[in-house]
Amino acid sequence: MKSKQFPRIGEFLSTGAILGLLTMGPLQGALGAAPTTPADSGSTGGADATQNFVSPLGLGSGATISVTQKGVSATASVESQFVSPWVNYWQLGLSGTTNTNGQAAVYSSTDTGAPGFKGKLGIGRSSFLATDTHLYTAAAGKLKAEVWCINVAAKLAGFNISQFDAAQLTSCRPIVERAIAVVQALPSGADPKTTATTLALLQELQQGLADESAIEDAVCNKLKTASTAAYSACPDSGAVDISVEDLGRIYSNIYARIVRPTALPALYYKISFNYSPSLVSTDYRAVTNGVANLATNSHWSSLLNAFAVDGSLYYKAWSFGLEAAYGKTVNIVEQNVCNTTTSGTFTAQQCKNAMIGKPNPANTASATGAISFTPASNAAATRLFRPGLELVAYFEHPDSGGHKTQLSLPLYMAPISAPLKFVIGLQPMWTWTTEPKQTNDFSVFLFVGARPSVPN
Repeated sequence: MKSKQFPRIGEFLSTGAILGLLTMGPLQGALGAAPTTPADSGSTGGADATQNFVSPLGLGSGATISVTQKGVSATASVESQFVSPWVNYWQLGLSGTTNTNGQAAVYSSTDTGAPGFKGKLGIGRSSFLATDTHLYTAAAGKLKAEVWCINVAAKLAGFNISQFDAAQLTSCRPIVERAIAVVQALPSGADPKTTATTLALLQELQQGLADESAIEDAVCNKLKTASTAAYSACPDSGAVDISVEDLGRIYSNIYARIVRPTALPALYYKISFNYSPSLVSTDYRAVTNGVANLATNSHWSSLLNAFAVDGSLYYKAWSFGLEAAYGKTVNIVEQNVCNTTTSGTFTAQQCKNAMIGKPNPANTASATGAISFTPASNAAATRLFRPGLELVAYFEHPDSGGHKTQLSLPLYMAPISAPLKFVIGLQPMWTWTTEPKQTNDFSVFLFVGARPSVPN
């Protein structure tokens, strides 16, 4: 017997270009990418780090491809902001399904849940838009220019900057002066042409100390041929663009002097009101006077309407979300309906999944909570990748009785900076239900994906 769970009220669309793979349990699409935190860039932010269907955190923008045993499911969502004193952003998510023959279907029954079409349309207010980030952005650029200058000067002179030395620095000036002294003290046996070129580059850095960003392009163009090691510190070399806050942990004194006076608020919020329809479809066998008519196949479909309120708080590396929803849902439990043909001593059996009795939608209240922490580590070994973790809890209570509880723990990792954010992770999920035909379930999801960054 195969079962289908309650369609979750307020469930919405993942936002990464993702191929989801399931290691245990039914195959289904997974998650998206890690968000940009407010402290990193002052972006709109608020996207759910794992883009989980049941999380009340923001949708973000992107598209998802999910492969199941019965076909391919495609989802897409977008979030955008506009200037308004009250409502200043909207979000939209949609999902569609194709069957194994490649034919498009507006809705479809699948093993992973009754709705084959689902959506979420909401409007709300985000404090991200109300925050002026111009001063912070300028200060962040100045910090990155100082760090670039430090790295170039050190590499030209051939010495390393320890973590302790980096924390003690207050500007690029002492590193440039030390580098010039090192190059000028080179023994007479050193290549005079190389020494002269290196010294000229260091002197150009010294002359531009008042505004390192103004000379960055010119110096980097010369470094392409003069010093491969020093050029690796240039942005156009393909080097990882470490976030301002991560740089601040390394160059704490420079960060305190340049960035901290213009630091953005640590606390942000988002709140939205959402319409969340689910189009449900299933085959069923009618029951008359307690007797099921197994020979006649009937088909039932319905648009189930629900409304939800989402609220999210973002504090530094932490994100918190809570959703309350109310609307129609339906419990679909399929069983094998078999047609047995006997000929002599031979018996043939043809079976099809179907629900016994017509589905009966019920008003249902649900609540979802989520806590996300990204990055989960600031160790030097994780500077290239940003690990994160999330805890999502879901509770559903239909008016007809019973309840369903679900707990999931996505663990994920994504590059700190990339044109398309790539995420890989593992999500254990536990499900408990009072439906007697549905057993408690544990599954583990392996998910990989990529999606564009949330726009600024």
